[in-house]
Amino acid sequence: MTQERWRQVDDLFQQAAEVSPEDRNAFLTQACGQDEELRREVELLLRHDNQATGPQLSSALQSGLRIWAARGADLAGTHAGPYRILKPLGRGGMGAVYLAARDDDQFRKQVAIKLVRSDMDTEMILKRFRQERQILANLQHPNIAQLYDGGVTADGLPYFALEYIEGGKPITAYCKDHNLSVPERLRLFRDVCAAVQYAHQNLVVHRDLKPGNILVTPDGIVKLLDFGVAKLLEASPVEGEALTNTGVMMITPEYASPEQVRGEAVTTTSDVYMLGAVLFELLTGEQAHKLNDYSPLRITEAVCHTATLRPSEVVQPSLRRRLEGDLDNIVLMALRKERERRYPSVEAMAEDIRRHLEGLPISAREDTLVYRSGKFLKRNRVPVAAAALIVASLAAGIGAAMIEARRAERRFQQVRKLANTFLFSFHDKIQNLQGSTEAREFVVKTALEYLDSLAGEAGIDSTLQNELANAYLRVAEVQGDPRKPNLGHTEAAFVSLGKAIGIAEGVSRRAVTDRGALRVLAQAYAQQGDMKTMAGKAIEGAAAQQKSVNAAERLCRQDGATADDLMSFNQALLRMGDSKLDDAPKDSLSIYGRAMEVAVRLTKIAPDGKGKLAMAQTRQRMGRVTHNLGDPQGGVRNYEEAERLMGQLMEAEPKNARYRRELMVIYNFLGNYWGHEGYFSLGRPETALAYYRKAAELQQQSVSGDPKDVRARVDRATGAAKLGEVYLRLDRAEAVRQGRACDTAMTALIAEAPEDYRYLRIRQNCLSLLGRALLGAGRYEEALRVLMQTLELSESLRRRSPNDVGALASVALSLLELVDAHIEGKQWDLAAREVEQALELLMKAHQDLPTDLFFLRDLAIAQEKSGRVREGAGNRAAAKQWYQKALASWEQWRRLAKEGAFADGPQQRVQAALDRVS
Repeated sequence: MTQERWRQVDDLFQQAAEVSPEDRNAFLTQACGQDEELRREVELLLRHDNQATGPQLSSALQSGLRIWAARGADLAGTHAGPYRILKPLGRGGMGAVYLAARDDDQFRKQVAIKLVRSDMDTEMILKRFRQERQILANLQHPNIAQLYDGGVTADGLPYFALEYIEGGKPITAYCKDHNLSVPERLRLFRDVCAAVQYAHQNLVVHRDLKPGNILVTPDGIVKLLDFGVAKLLEASPVEGEALTNTGVMMITPEYASPEQVRGEAVTTTSDVYMLGAVLFELLTGEQAHKLNDYSPLRITEAVCHTATLRPSEVVQPSLRRRLEGDLDNIVLMALRKERERRYPSVEAMAEDIRRHLEGLPISAREDTLVYRSGKFLKRNRVPVAAAALIVASLAAGIGAAMIEARRAERRFQQVRKLANTFLFSFHDKIQNLQGSTEAREFVVKTALEYLDSLAGEAGIDSTLQNELANAYLRVAEVQGDPRKPNLGHTEAAFVSLGKAIGIAEGVSRRAVTDRGALRVLAQAYAQQGDMKTMAGKAIEGAAAQQKSVNAAERLCRQDGATADDLMSFNQALLRMGDSKLDDAPKDSLSIYGRAMEVAVRLTKIAPDGKGKLAMAQTRQRMGRVTHNLGDPQGGVRNYEEAERLMGQLMEAEPKNARYRRELMVIYNFLGNYWGHEGYFSLGRPETALAYYRKAAELQQQSVSGDPKDVRARVDRATGAAKLGEVYLRLDRAEAVRQGRACDTAMTALIAEAPEDYRYLRIRQNCLSLLGRALLGAGRYEEALRVLMQTLELSESLRRRSPNDVGALASVALSLLELVDAHIEGKQWDLAAREVEQALELLMKAHQDLPTDLFFLRDLAIAQEKSGRVREGAGNRAAAKQWYQKALASWEQWRRLAKEGAFADGPQQRVQAALDRVS
């Protein structure tokens, strides 16, 4: 019988009870119709009407309904507040848990709904349930299941909606299924300790810690559940009395502490004991308390009086040596019967586990050591006295050795401190100062020399190894990080990055949650990804960026993520989005959305500085992808917001070189979207020119302030190219001058690094600008020579990077630029041959990426040029066909793009050409 059926029976019974006995038969015949089962149920209740009044029986019926529900009835389809129950998940001592989904127009989310068991809705149970709801509302921790909502059902039962841990398994089952090693189990257990310690800091004792209440998600994230028997340490006397003096033993005997079994006061050390029992099972696969039956006497005997075996005594011989010593002592200290002799806190227990993992001494010792030593001395007075004489004779030599060892340790630490002073204090203070590139190289190389001298003594000291990895990373940044001031030593930068990654990976293998190693990996893989991409190795670059995101995400999943950690995660996501911007802009949009979430989180910790910088950089990326999806106005809006944020940062720190460059980049992109013909611009070249001039001013300041900074020199060259693109429509002589300035600057850089792929790509753009500017100025022969050089360089770059879609597009565009030159010279055969080559390349690109608006635009332009060539050669019919294809491509562009205004001009131009040949 469903819940709705129960209510139908109850409603009909209430009505029938008000009808006189002689009229009931007719009433039921009419009310029940052909539903004989419904009539039987109502008549059964009516037969008992002489023992109970209608309202009393109705109350009994409602209680029966609730008891029936608690015993596992299918509540699917019913509601608890705004949540629709989908299926049962499990039942505990006080409540039942169901999978449910939000079922209103606010949002869609699956949750776990916890309801009080209907057969236990005593005042005490309801108070406990409401207390659990309040406890969870006060606990916000990544390893504690989050409380979303709470309320009362239509039946008057309290409920609350919890985070649904999809695919979560009890920690013991997770470790077994994933065949985790002992160190991996210990690191996972430390996450449990972090959640429990957080609850203790918020004055909450869990009191029911067991594997079933500690789930692990498929991603390896611990989630602590079920605070149903938790106790607030600051509960009022009345509340405390109501909730504890009930005579009800709400414990799980296999994990309960002795004081819980005895009914004594529960404190944080009770949770320490239960964690010890969980750790015992994690390490051995066996429970610490062996219970054959559950009589109170047997439970008390097993928990309060029976000595706990060492974990190493209950495992296979192959694992015994791994558990002997530290781990035996850690577990047994947590499981001591006397609470005052356990770990004083969960944090102390977690710290011992950390020290064990890092090979350091722990605080836990065998509790019988002093006692046994005293007994030994009493039994062996004479041998001990003889041994004392021998020890005394050795003391002087040992003392001298210890003094020398202390001196060596002091020298070691002095060198280490000096290295870190250079690496962190000094370097970090000058890194954003203009003109500091050469000084930064000296600083980090000096630090590296000091640290290299210590490397042989580092052993497995993870802190020192992380310092070494950081030093190599910072050297690599100065040598060739394309996003920071650098010396342009790309190959040397790759070598330094390889060393940084190798060291950090080694640390991370030994300690997967080591923060220092994860920070190095996030930054090193990000730089490596940028450099690979700019060297024409896009696939390798994207793979490195994914590794950067993985490391940064692992770092930020840990408790206590810092502003630097969140900044690293934000930057990793931005770079990952950049790597997909050309091939999959919608994927980039999704990744940038994640970066925005991290930036918002960062602003709560650091509202100025890092937080505002992350927001500005993320806004820039949102602007780029919005533009690339065909919405230049949306691109402008995002960049204008980024400009506002960066302006505030510059106002606060006007000499900050990093802020200056970020603002320069923003000006460049605003210029692109307002009036650069290579973008989906808004057709306002004068506005674009104003922004490019602002950018050029900042570029010149950077080059003048730090002539050694290769990035500043590259920025100045590309800035000249952008100015030249706008001048093509405003002042062709000035466009030629800017094109030559760009080419001269890049030629100088290529002389320093002849094989640098990025430099060659930028020079190809410079030559393209110069050739078109010369053609527009009427200098045909000179333009043709430059455009042929542009095509040769484009083709050589494509051969170096055959999978780079950007390189393919460059070849096609270089061919189309030559087509324009041949049209100008009326060389129709040459123009026809080159336009066919361009069309072949662009058709292939469009077929591979049919929604890419850039390739579709370029294809439409190529089709239009093909029409012009046929028209010039006198073949009007063929010209008409190509103009029609170009119009169809522009119509397709409009359907795909968010904004269609960009296509207006080109479409009108093609239509006019079509009308001309029709």
